[in-house]
Amino acid sequence: MKMKTVKSSAKHLEFRDKLIAFVRTEMADSSSHEILAIFAYTTGQIVAMQDQRTMTPSMAMTLVEANILDGNRSAVSELSRTSNATPN
Repeated sequence: MKMKTVKSSAKHLEFRDKLIAFVRTEMADSSSHEILAIFAYTTGQIVAMQDQRTMTPSMAMTLVEANILDGNRSAVSELSRTSNATPN
């Protein structure tokens, strides 16, 4: 089975921004390790719920890995842009 790539839509980005705002509000007293663990656990549950006729476990993990790498690149780029814009 081959997976197609889908670019993030405005709806995807809006959802992500709302989710991040929610976590910052509701989990403000939690460590980044706790938040990472919660999201990793939830991702595992979502992977388990995939229809294996259309997405094998290997395909799901490839999708998760690719999106983790993209998210990491985006976060690093944003941090770099923010730190370069801040006067010393």
